[in-house]
Amino acid sequence: MAFSTPRTWSTGEIVTAALMNVHVRDNFNGVFDSAHSFTALQTFDAKLALNFADGSGDPSIEFKQGGTATYVMGIDDAVSSGTADLFKIHSGTSLIDASDLVLSKAGVLTLNTGGLSVNNSGGISINMGSGTGTIQEFRNSGFTGDFSNVAATDIFGRFNIRHSGGGFVVEGFNDGWGGALDFRGHSDATDADNTDTTGSDAVNYMAAYEDNGSNSRQAVASGNIFIVRNASVARLLVKEDGELHLGNTTTVALDDWDDVHLLRAYTNDTADPASVIRSKYDDWVRYNHDDLVEAGIIGRVTEDMPEGTEGLWNVSQHIKLLNGAVWQGYTRQMEIEERLAVTEKKLMALEESNA
Repeated sequence: MAFSTPRTWSTGEIVTAALMNVHVRDNFNGVFDSAHSFTALQTFDAKLALNFADGSGDPSIEFKQGGTATYVMGIDDAVSSGTADLFKIHSGTSLIDASDLVLSKAGVLTLNTGGLSVNNSGGISINMGSGTGTIQEFRNSGFTGDFSNVAATDIFGRFNIRHSGGGFVVEGFNDGWGGALDFRGHSDATDADNTDTTGSDAVNYMAAYEDNGSNSRQAVASGNIFIVRNASVARLLVKEDGELHLGNTTTVALDDWDDVHLLRAYTNDTADPASVIRSKYDDWVRYNHDDLVEAGIIGRVTEDMPEGTEGLWNVSQHIKLLNGAVWQGYTRQMEIEERLAVTEKKLMALEESNA
């Protein structure tokens, strides 16, 4: 039943059953009774209308501003991408493929879409158009950040596009020290992998690929697959073949330590005693755990730290220690060779004088 424009009643006019049926009963039935329907645009006022067929022939509700459809929402029963019966909201007069919001019957929510992804079978797809900034933000009214020149103070996380060529940036903001970005993986220990091979699995892992036509493949020879930066400065780099490159600005050497003794102290401090084969020279080692901490080989643990906290092994400092041990061994070898050369000359002179 079609909706009629309500009658404007006049003072003293006699209200009849026929008039009430047309302007009250029938209009209510036309709007609310599913047994009745309408076949054309039904405008209630300047801001709202029901439309059996929008510009694309789909049932919709129009929200108007100034008499013109500003937003339209409804069911798109046939779209060019081949997916039918999509609920859409769009800023315009028609439900089109590039609507601002699309919800499919499979549960896929797409925002500002240019069409559904072929690999998205259920989830959220966000299309930021040609934008180059933030695509999603996470806010909390109880959080106040200290990065007002970088992000709004109530933003604790966001997703960005890295540049116009793509790339995905994940940012976390913390009003304190540590834990600004925290990745955690939870895995069933029943099938734990404790192997040490190129095919090993782990609770958390990252994989690097590069394009191969329209497909992906592993990185080419000498390619960089992982970098850790301090702001814009690389401090750790992993090559595709597993080579590890470290950037270290610490220029302090360990030349004032007896590096071989310090290395032996590290073994004595960290290894299972049953696996250490001791000799009489171990009694000459004058360093212990405290010296390893002082030299920066092992991290310092203070009394205010939780029970069970252990100092970590400083690999970079240990490499310097190894370099120092080799050099100290070389200098001692050269000193011995010099002494032997002097001794040989004295022996040769003695032999000549006795000849």
